[in-house]
Amino acid sequence: MSWYENPTVAAILGGIAGAILSVIASVFIWRRTQKTKRVDCIIHDVSSLFSVSEQIKDKLQVKYADKDVSAVYLISLEVLNTGNEAVENQPINIRLSDGSQILDYSLKTFPPVGFGDVTEVKKESNALDLKVALLNPEDRVIFEIVSIDNPDDTIEVFLKNANVVTRVISSKSGETLTDLMSDKNMMWLAMLSSIPFFGGFARSLINVGLAQRIGKIGK
Repeated sequence: MSWYENPTVAAILGGIAGAILSVIASVFIWRRTQKTKRVDCIIHDVSSLFSVSEQIKDKLQVKYADKDVSAVYLISLEVLNTGNEAVENQPINIRLSDGSQILDYSLKTFPPVGFGDVTEVKKESNALDLKVALLNPEDRVIFEIVSIDNPDDTIEVFLKNANVVTRVISSKSGETLTDLMSDKNMMWLAMLSSIPFFGGFARSLINVGLAQRIGKIGK
């Protein structure tokens, strides 16, 4: 008798196939019914390109447009739609430490064609305000900002928008969008836990994810 004719093997394979189909159907239904407007900002890097120490600042002169400068910073960040619904008129308000001066910035959009306009609302001293006309799901805007005279590497980004969930994530803190403890990943693991063989592995990862959440709550 061939292995696939064995009733026990057939029952096990049938159970696995049925569980997988149930997971696929559940995910499909969840994605169709779960409408989320969410915009995230990832601060990739805040790098000091140049700084003058107190010990030598009286002996060293660095100028920009005939003005002495004490520091030059390059800031890289991106704003992206991580939900499953389009977001209109999304504000992006960037603030650096008092005393900083934003010289210039550049941006790239993905996709590069057919993207909603990115409008500059305000650019003065340590403040840069922009507005994105339309962010479809998975659309993103990548910024590079050059500033001078920053007393430190502090940066704040404000994304408040009506009926939109927003997050600001700093790569410096080790946070990522693909964190194991994210709600979507926990949902997938919960579904996989019902599948024979994979269930034990999925339940172990759920425990790790819950431990991460408890650990962050305690901080």
